[in-house]
Amino acid sequence: MVYLRPYKETNLSLPDVNYKSLRRLPNLLIDPTTLDEWDKEPPLTDLTTDYLYEGAQAWYPHYSWHSDGRYILYAGEVVQNPPDKPPVDVASFKAWGDFAADKHSLYFEGKRTDNNGGGNRLDIKTLHQVEFRPPWDPDLLGLILRDANFLYINGHRLADPDSFRVLAQKSWDQ
Repeated sequence: MVYLRPYKETNLSLPDVNYKSLRRLPNLLIDPTTLDEWDKEPPLTDLTTDYLYEGAQAWYPHYSWHSDGRYILYAGEVVQNPPDKPPVDVASFKAWGDFAADKHSLYFEGKRTDNNGGGNRLDIKTLHQVEFRPPWDPDLLGLILRDANFLYINGHRLADPDSFRVLAQKSWDQ
């Protein structure tokens, strides 16, 4: 299998990935029952969900998590933990946008960010995206999630979620 990267000089060869078994993992931030008819999520077998769109001065990537049952992929690369950490657990792996977790680790944009165990375990049942009222622009603040015990900002766990406040947001023209 080859992952095409039109914005880079090379493509990625993934010879060990089983293309016939490859599926997109569901994004658990999306509730399919709340989507409009024209805004439905593509089937998990649709592998064309990684794309780039061009802004005024930059490219903005949109990547999905994928698995063939043996490997987890993000942005066309196999997700791997450092040698001193437990391997990626494909069976327990779940994704919430660019954030993901398995029974051992937390991930953001394809990279391991923290442990997921003991008293610091992610509470999947209460995990949700933090909503912001205007004038805050959540796309510029990053992916902010919360469970019953912790706040997660771009994949990093913060201890005291009740102390979190957005005080200001710099506009693009400043």
